[in-house]
Amino acid sequence: MDHALALPIWDELDTGLIFFWFALLMMVATAVSFLLAHAILPSLVGTRDLPQGFAKLRPVFYAGAILAFLLALFLYYITWETVSVYLEIYPRKWI
Repeated sequence: MDHALALPIWDELDTGLIFFWFALLMMVATAVSFLLAHAILPSLVGTRDLPQGFAKLRPVFYAGAILAFLLALFLYYITWETVSVYLEIYPRKWI
């Protein structure tokens, strides 16, 4: 087998895995931002462990959660586009 033919396949696999890991990172960022906005900040402000001014940060964290979620969906879509390389490597469906 010519090694020059295998290089583009490995490049696509590498790209797909990088986008997949970034998508997972964005899902973690979505969860953390949503928890901060929906649970942690209101709880800390309600118990007066934080001043009332911190309640104004909730929309910022909600916006961050939405942006991170949309970015994660986009990265999963790019990852899905590189999955076609697996069909070139493994042409049969049930291996």
